[in-house]
Amino acid sequence: MTISLLAYFDESGDSDPTSTEYFTMGGYVGSSETWASFNRCWRAQLDRTDGIGSFHAVDYFGSKGGWERFSPREGRAHLRGFIEVIRQHRLHAWLVSWKIRHYLACFRDSRSATRGEKRLTTPHAIGACYLLAKVLNDNQGLGHLPLSLQPIFDGHQQSGQAVRAAFRNEIKPALDQNFEFTEFLLDPVWKVGSEKCGHFGLQAADLLVWHERRSRLRDKRRVPPLLEHLRRASSRYPRTLSKAQLERYANLVFGT
Repeated sequence: MTISLLAYFDESGDSDPTSTEYFTMGGYVGSSETWASFNRCWRAQLDRTDGIGSFHAVDYFGSKGGWERFSPREGRAHLRGFIEVIRQHRLHAWLVSWKIRHYLACFRDSRSATRGEKRLTTPHAIGACYLLAKVLNDNQGLGHLPLSLQPIFDGHQQSGQAVRAAFRNEIKPALDQNFEFTEFLLDPVWKVGSEKCGHFGLQAADLLVWHERRSRLRDKRRVPPLLEHLRRASSRYPRTLSKAQLERYANLVFGT
């Protein structure tokens, strides 16, 4: 039996240790049929908000973008509805995180005068390669290789041209060299700006990575208990790469 899979991924954090402690990338993978049902249910949940056309975690938890109209109790009820849509569709969640200071320690040399001798590997390239390899290998292990795997990434932090170049020059060659079954992998699509509004899988991925990174912050700011339901609503658990694991993985894949 052949399967067509869609994967929606988002990231949270950047390469500046002064603005955030962790970088996280992750999202959900499911069949085309599952996503079609998911989209209908997510759209219906958005309609219940009476005017909020797209879910963004930073708006919801910051009480802005229309969410300021709701009482805390009403807001929690809406959030519970979005989480329930994820739970009902039994989507596979994939996550990877690491500390920004570990990333900078591993790749500081590539930003120095020797940068011509080593490839500058971005957090996005490492995260995308790791997640796509895990999805491909997981489907191999389950004994049902997909007919195709179409990854869709949130592209708000980089231009579409830049991330497509990163995939062509770094991610795809690394996957081809180090992992099996990459012939099933279609070229990723990066959605930017208004393009993201109709891709509800990106909104679900946004909620997932926001929760995952926020739950790891050093200052231990309280994460709403309701978000813990995300782990019970997902069938994959997060992976945090230590400094040694991050360096070993990047050296293996990118030869840095």
